[in-house]
Amino acid sequence: MSSITLNPSEPSSFKCFVRMSTTKNAPTTVTSPPPSFARKTVLITGASSGIGLSFARLLATLQVSHLILAVRSMQRGSEVAAELKKTFHNTKVDVYPLDMSSYDSVQDLVRRCDRLPQLDIVILNAGLANIDYKTSPSTGHEEVFQVNYLSTALLSILLLPVLRRKCKDNRNSPGRLTIVGSALGLDAKFPNRNAVPLLPSFSKPSTWTGLSSSSEQYGVTKLLLFVLVLRLAEMVRPEEVIVNLVEPGFTGSTGLGRGASGVLKSVVAIVHKLVARSPEQAAWTYVDAIAMRGAETHGSFVCNWEIYP
Repeated sequence: MSSITLNPSEPSSFKCFVRMSTTKNAPTTVTSPPPSFARKTVLITGASSGIGLSFARLLATLQVSHLILAVRSMQRGSEVAAELKKTFHNTKVDVYPLDMSSYDSVQDLVRRCDRLPQLDIVILNAGLANIDYKTSPSTGHEEVFQVNYLSTALLSILLLPVLRRKCKDNRNSPGRLTIVGSALGLDAKFPNRNAVPLLPSFSKPSTWTGLSSSSEQYGVTKLLLFVLVLRLAEMVRPEEVIVNLVEPGFTGSTGLGRGASGVLKSVVAIVHKLVARSPEQAAWTYVDAIAMRGAETHGSFVCNWEIYP
């Protein structure tokens, strides 16, 4: 069953967090036997660091044929590509530029993908969490809202028909569009939900009063991804493209908390060391969502290797 068909529950990011801290490693059904990505073309956004980088390395070990790294820093992306090519000679690796704060960059990436002979799997991993208020220079929107929701939504909508056309074996293996979400969306208060117009209300500096406000902004962008995935799933049949949302778990070394300082930085470091998944462990949640799951996850939130209501 998909998330939309399950009975209502009392969702809580804390419950998810407790589960994550006790289930860091993938179940044996995911890791043994491992899936193969031979003859598959996979696009990963935010692939030069954190979970995205670990996932790229993991795909290479799983025999992916063509790996496309969509990154903000072409220099860093090229370094990762060189590392992968040196070790995995049978994997073709390309690096495409992607600035998630720019609509032009998002559309340019889609045009590049549309020229590919094949595209089977897309995982939208790029994300952002800021402690302080910042705006995207090219759009004027608050940066976290721009990257985590607006640009992710645009990229998803534009890539969906590309996946439908370019997946070479969708009769037996549908295309896959997996967006990286977060259980923090389950606790978002969404105080501006009745604002008219709605979109500008996410970018008001007056709503930022510290850590609690930045946490709420991050959470509500992830909440909006739940809605996005449900609507995208209505736009395409699972026989063509399976669309789902995956929670990688509380993970260290991702760069999301890089804006923290002082005592907060020390607390984050301690919590990461005690209970966080490694990027390698988190990368297996992506494998589960795109390779070990089928049409039952269409329009669903996959958390801790199960469909979450």
